[in-house]
Amino acid sequence: MAETKRRTVVVAMDGSKHSEYAYQWYLENVHNEGDLVLLVHSSDFSFAYPPTSMMMNSNPLVIERLVTEFEQKERKFLTELEALLGRTKVDGKVIRVHGSTGEGLIEASKEHGADFIVTGTRGLGTIRRTVLGSVSDYIIHHSHVPVLVCRHSDEHESHVRK
Repeated sequence: MAETKRRTVVVAMDGSKHSEYAYQWYLENVHNEGDLVLLVHSSDFSFAYPPTSMMMNSNPLVIERLVTEFEQKERKFLTELEALLGRTKVDGKVIRVHGSTGEGLIEASKEHGADFIVTGTRGLGTIRRTVLGSVSDYIIHHSHVPVLVCRHSDEHESHVRK
């Protein structure tokens, strides 16, 4: 019997039901024992606290408090991701990237030699996706490896015309 190649899989995790669903779908449908799973989370402070909120209150103490709160939330979430790997008995690790989510995921996948990327999608409509951008669209168009995009069933149903 042929030996299964150990694959490196990047899973985009942002704490949403969409990323949790994508991870579960991967585990139930694609995961092979021996896969190395990299749960990649992007810490983008500018997304959490837009520059306009900073300009409205430029008090250094307030900004320092916001940064501290953000870091505490991020550390807590990264710890939760570590626990998720343990609960699901998956060989893997948590990777934190900074800046643009899409760019960070692509860079992490290159750096760690990923065989493919798994991501969820929020199911934005055409206009919202055009205005806000879409991480899954970015990944699809910039990835050097195959991308598995998992749409949460709740989101799919909301787009079906009746």
